Amino acid sequence: RLGIRPYKTPPGYWDADSIEDEVFDFLEGLWRRQEGPAGVAETHELTGEERVPGAIATRLLPNSRVLADHGRQDLIYAIKMNGGFRIVAKEL
Repeated sequence: RLGIRPYKTPPGYWDADSIEDEVFDFLEGLWRRQEGPAGVAETHELTGEERVPGAIATRLLPNSRVLADHGRQDLIYAIKMNGGFRIVAKEL
């Protein structure tokens, strides 16, 4: 046994609010710091946009491939259980 435990959420956790929180946290984690001639800047891994000081994470719902590539099958499941990507994207 490897001693690896799956990420488990309590029953009833995945509602619209928790999905929005998890997507926000996921997107926040994709900002990458880069040093350049003008100083330090943050660029978003998915969109390539540069972060504006004080702004929140980009407002998008990553597709299932992006989430799977980052090990977020739990979020894919939650989105599917709440109507699918199109419906959840409209609600966010």
